[in-house]
Amino acid sequence: MAQRRQLWLCSCLKRALNPSSPRPPRPLSGALRKSLQRSNDLALAIPCDCYIYRYMAKMTKTQNKKPAASSGAERAYAAIKQLAISYGFPPGQNINEKQLSEQFGVSRTPIREALNRLAVEGLLKFIPNKGYSARDLNVTEIVELFEVRLALEIAAFRYAVDRATDEEIASLRKHWRNLGESYEGMTISEITTNDEDFHERLAALSNNKQLLHSIRQIAERIRFCRVIDLENRTRHGPLYDEHIDILNALEARDADSGAKALKDHIAMSRDKALEVIKEGLARIYLRGQELDTQD
Repeated sequence: MAQRRQLWLCSCLKRALNPSSPRPPRPLSGALRKSLQRSNDLALAIPCDCYIYRYMAKMTKTQNKKPAASSGAERAYAAIKQLAISYGFPPGQNINEKQLSEQFGVSRTPIREALNRLAVEGLLKFIPNKGYSARDLNVTEIVELFEVRLALEIAAFRYAVDRATDEEIASLRKHWRNLGESYEGMTISEITTNDEDFHERLAALSNNKQLLHSIRQIAERIRFCRVIDLENRTRHGPLYDEHIDILNALEARDADSGAKALKDHIAMSRDKALEVIKEGLARIYLRGQELDTQD
């Protein structure tokens, strides 16, 4: 009887873990059930056959269940995020949840969830009893964000010096070298995308996911200003070479030289930030005028 009990349990568990099995576990015979109830096995304190059937039914239902319709909510989140990054909402403007709900064809609940996520990410502001509004565009905040970015990237670089393998460094160098011939001919959008990608790949070599996550968030918050800064430059070749300097320091395992190269590459002075913000505010204002004209 003990052997029959073990064989039955093995059969049930095997089939329970494989809901696509063509045969369900056999029901318990009366004699086997009494034996199971008398035993001390943990699984036998309940009616085993009913338990397995319920488990399999639940697994089959889960397997056949269609994914929740969250694609619309995610699309709304992604679209609102791009608006927040590019200052599609003018600084200080209140966010109209009802309007966004109608615009993206979803209820206000996913819109509110998206706005909350963006506020946590620093791309929107939330004021209790007032709701959500667009973030400000001011010199102090931009300078501070660039300082935080520099500190995080230097920290990531120092970890990468100790943790990255020679093969990983060589792979990053190869990736950046392959962009060299076409770099000067890239659009500002392409340069921005490739620059952020390089710095994310570099940060990933630190083997610190939290650092990488923070660097990504900062990059999103300063992207609007970085695009303007890049557009105001007459040549972009030096930016490519600055990445090479960073790679050389990493390859030499020279943390101090790498920190200096990153500072030369990333740091933004207060005067430069003021110049960029003036240009950014002018663009936001002109964009608003164009939209008013179209209406």
